[in-house]
Amino acid sequence: MWRKKFVRVLDILIRQGVSLFIPGIRKLILILFYGGLFALLPETLPATGLRLRVSPVFRSSLRVKYRGESFAPSVNLTDFLAHAEAGGIVDDLNYGNRIFADGYVCQDEGTGKPDTVLPDSTWNWGYHSASQYDAENQTLTFRKPVQVRQESLEKISGKTGAEREADRADEHCGLEFALDIPLAEVFFAACSFSAGWQWIPGWREHGEFSSFNQNYRFVSSSLDAEDHYVYATYGAELPPPGHAGCSEGPFADPPAPGTLIANRPSSVQRIFANSSQVLANEIISFRNQVHFQLDCEQQEFWFGPVFRWVPVPWLSFSISPRCNLLYSSVELRREEKLWQHSAPGGRELRGHWQHRRNGQRLLTGASLSAALESTWKNGFFAGLNLSASWYPEDLELRAGPGKVSIRPGTLCAGAVLGYRF
Repeated sequence: MWRKKFVRVLDILIRQGVSLFIPGIRKLILILFYGGLFALLPETLPATGLRLRVSPVFRSSLRVKYRGESFAPSVNLTDFLAHAEAGGIVDDLNYGNRIFADGYVCQDEGTGKPDTVLPDSTWNWGYHSASQYDAENQTLTFRKPVQVRQESLEKISGKTGAEREADRADEHCGLEFALDIPLAEVFFAACSFSAGWQWIPGWREHGEFSSFNQNYRFVSSSLDAEDHYVYATYGAELPPPGHAGCSEGPFADPPAPGTLIANRPSSVQRIFANSSQVLANEIISFRNQVHFQLDCEQQEFWFGPVFRWVPVPWLSFSISPRCNLLYSSVELRREEKLWQHSAPGGRELRGHWQHRRNGQRLLTGASLSAALESTWKNGFFAGLNLSASWYPEDLELRAGPGKVSIRPGTLCAGAVLGYRF
């Protein structure tokens, strides 16, 4: 009679357990486990004493550790920053029409043309003061007031994105089914064989942190300066100050007095004054943001002997050393963003990396369980159990530069409700 009940319960457990899991490997584990359990039933087992129980359980001390580096150090941050300007360098030595505070030098009809006698020269120029002429070097100097925007960039502080760790303990709830097959009874003691399956529903762990931070100071100033343009005069005698030539020079109608000078300056020098105005002085920061999410579903199978002490007919205490088999299906998602922060409150995304990895793992371990149960006259019993499991290996999964390790050994407590056939 009890064998038919057992087969019926076993069939329900198989069908319900298998329907919970889609991957074929999970179905295979359940079928092998329950099939092997049924095969262990010898024909000589007594017709009474079989115990079937179910326990809602609470698992504690499952430790999840995240370790990982950052992609941010590989990014050239200066590509996103304004580069400092070299305010003292002027590159303006080509042909052109230039107006100065104390004169002008412009092109005439033959300037820059190879078929003219002096293609670098011009008649079209004028100056104001005799002090502009340097007789020793045979040059004319012209002044041009300018305002120069000067920018500077300085790295002031930061951390480089070294490996970061996050470590925490988690608690989860589950459901356990177990079967005790009696082997022997001696006075107030009994020995049996027990096997069970514990299901830990899918649980999620996530975290967020920053491991990279670089700060730069950006200063922008407006400086008063004066550009000095120096032109060669070819050694010719210059007209008096106040001269204002034209494009045709002596070929104009009427002819304009004058002489040729170079249209291209031989040198340009920028001289800064002591006055300046600060346009911007701000701190620009680069910070990363790492987010990881771990989704895990576990099943634990166990078997081992049970040593039971029955001091009175309605109360029993048992202890059971067990062999464990833990199956875990894990998915790890990692996302990292690099943000540029600038005042006031501006933020811009400068880098984005995403990684995803899933896997399955089977671990072997051991556990020790103790239970206190009260038996009722109608065959039902209830009680409390406490177990501690240990696994020599951690469960590890890597996604990009991040790695999660799970220490599966836990403490487990639960309420027991069962029936003794």
